[in-house]
Amino acid sequence: MGSLKFPQNRIHGGNPLLSLPTSRLLPKSTSPIPPNRNFALSRGFVSRTIQLFSPNFLPCSNHVLKKEARVMQFSRRSTSASVQPVTEQLSEDKSKDSLVSGDSIRRRFLEFYASRGHKVLPSASLVPDDPTVLLTIAGMLQFKPVFLGKIPRQVPCATTAQRCIRTNDVENVGRTARHHTFFEMLGNFSFGDYFKKEAIRWAWELSTIEFGLPADRVWISVYEDDDEAFEIWHNEDLGDDTRFIEFYNLVFMQYNKKDDGSLEPLKQKNIDTGLGLERMARILQKVPNNYETDLIYPIIEMAAELANVSYNLADDQLKMKLKIIGDHMRAIVYLISDGVVPSNIGRGYVVRRLIRRAVRTGRLLDIRGDGREDLEGAFLPEIAKKVIELSTHIDTDVKNRSTRILEEIKREELRFVQTLERGEKLLDQMLDDALLSKQANKTAPCLSGKDTFLLYDTYGFPVEITKEVAEERGVSIDMAGFDVEMEKQRRQSQAAHNAVKLEVENTADLTENVPDTEFLGYETLSAQAIVESLMVNGKPVIQVSEGSDVEVLLNRTPFYAESGGQIGDNGYLYITDSLNQQKAVVEIQDVQKSLGNIFVHKGVIKEGALEVGKEVEAAVDANLRQRAK
Repeated sequence: MGSLKFPQNRIHGGNPLLSLPTSRLLPKSTSPIPPNRNFALSRGFVSRTIQLFSPNFLPCSNHVLKKEARVMQFSRRSTSASVQPVTEQLSEDKSKDSLVSGDSIRRRFLEFYASRGHKVLPSASLVPDDPTVLLTIAGMLQFKPVFLGKIPRQVPCATTAQRCIRTNDVENVGRTARHHTFFEMLGNFSFGDYFKKEAIRWAWELSTIEFGLPADRVWISVYEDDDEAFEIWHNEDLGDDTRFIEFYNLVFMQYNKKDDGSLEPLKQKNIDTGLGLERMARILQKVPNNYETDLIYPIIEMAAELANVSYNLADDQLKMKLKIIGDHMRAIVYLISDGVVPSNIGRGYVVRRLIRRAVRTGRLLDIRGDGREDLEGAFLPEIAKKVIELSTHIDTDVKNRSTRILEEIKREELRFVQTLERGEKLLDQMLDDALLSKQANKTAPCLSGKDTFLLYDTYGFPVEITKEVAEERGVSIDMAGFDVEMEKQRRQSQAAHNAVKLEVENTADLTENVPDTEFLGYETLSAQAIVESLMVNGKPVIQVSEGSDVEVLLNRTPFYAESGGQIGDNGYLYITDSLNQQKAVVEIQDVQKSLGNIFVHKGVIKEGALEVGKEVEAAVDANLRQRAK
């Protein structure tokens, strides 16, 4: 594996640890790399052992593919913190030139490899065919079956600009210069065609000639089975993430690792590379972080406008909030465009969580309503319009789907605002009590599992949001206690299932007027449905008011009914008006089948009133569904 890196604005030290001859890595006659260059060894980019770096083995039947590492990096010779950043020493200022715009960098990369025999292929959907991953997280994912030899190659080599989503470190978004949930990975791939020599030469040409990075700042590190060099690298702390911007990885798939640990050469050697578009844009546009490139900054400016603040005059905390919105809105728009809708399970939960984080961050910026004149409106669709405007060269389908995207975002935001308003005041009081308890008892402040569960169960306040708010105020959460409360509710629900009997006075009339329930629970945990019938104490009624026990029959449902030894689902039914204002909430505590294939949802009216014929959103409690499995 190899990496090309560029120095950050502030460098601590910069002298190479080890010098290696150019001839070990590149052919003397054809390489564009200047001769007699020193090569620096850098921390974090060796893949000799499985314990270091990112996973360096790909599963392949009973064996694994070993990735051999090669690293190119940019280094800085000066140790002075006052020296101007290297990114300001490019031969000419092109920060506003169309040649260094994000769209131009993407186009130039694809054209560079197309001119070298690569087939330009479209980005795969963010919803992958691969069942082992939830979302598309890397450019090579669509080619995984080819790399593993499961399907024949369609072309000898290809190049793509792949849309990717990663949320495993979402808490770092806005805090660092480079973390994102949505990003584009530019890649060139060889399926048994060219190998190291061409891949390295082209990466160098792309970086130093096509993109014009200064060649005298480039250092190449070579990692082979050299124990001495490895130990020098392993024991030296270079603070890699603060020294360099890693922007290009070259992965050489060369060996098959057998069960006995021995390595044998692969019959087909492959190339898998990835260049981060946002990172290259940051370098060429000479800005301090990825967020201030033309790929993201227009979105941040829109958020700042709605918040009535200036990004340039903002402090670090305010900038972080604007960056979070700018990042999350890109992920939200492209996920919904690719067919992911907010829900409480799987991919739907990813987009729901991102929307909720963006909404709450907007409220911390004091954005109310749509950020303009409509205090009852939603502000995320206003920002989403900017994302859609910038989508032309990323995915042409986004504009065609804009109406659906904006409607989905608006509906989800307005629904969550009601949840926030219900829970925020109570959470603030709970956190105040936890901090006072710390002072009185001289213990670390902690929100009890019982209180966390109360927010979740009664007020619909997501535990992730509770955790984030608590951490901002220096309060931890008793997650073990929360899990105990969840399990206690599950057991109570199961006991209720064993005791509840559905009594209907006139079953003939009911079966005649109510059709079988369409079950959607295998595909989704949230769905719109129509109330077909209501019963109180086994008697049909037209309307049920707040505080009453009720049995609800829907035309369709995501709720699993008790069957085959598995308990039924719990959750909620929500009713909103034409302005998406919440009018009623029904807590569903039990679901059973009756009279053939009719699902009976037993619950309590928590707010408002429920009427026959009304449309409801039926939402299953995903945590309880998981615990019931």
